[in-house]
Amino acid sequence: MKEDEVTAETDELRNHRRAAIPLLIQYRFSPFENYRTDYSADISAGGLFLSSDDAPANVATILLRFLPRDGSRVIHAQGEIVRRSEEGLAVRFIHIDEQDQSYVDALVSHELD
Repeated sequence: MKEDEVTAETDELRNHRRAAIPLLIQYRFSPFENYRTDYSADISAGGLFLSSDDAPANVATILLRFLPRDGSRVIHAQGEIVRRSEEGLAVRFIHIDEQDQSYVDALVSHELD
């Protein structure tokens, strides 16, 4: 399968519109380790793409926190790593506070509209 066919197929599977908003993301794979820091390549209401390749192979969940550009709040979420590539990690939100989710929804909508 060609790369553009894979991209088209992946786009059809997505449930949320993605916005190319680079955000500084702090993350860790266990509550017992220090946070690491990288940038998101994009974000949607359902998750984000993290520009990082240092996830241990046996880890499926990730703890995230990030500060949107306006600095109004720190967003906390737990995510599931759904895809790994040389460019980074595709993360689906699995636990996110309702107010944080509403904020992410508004952030993405504002960027895309």
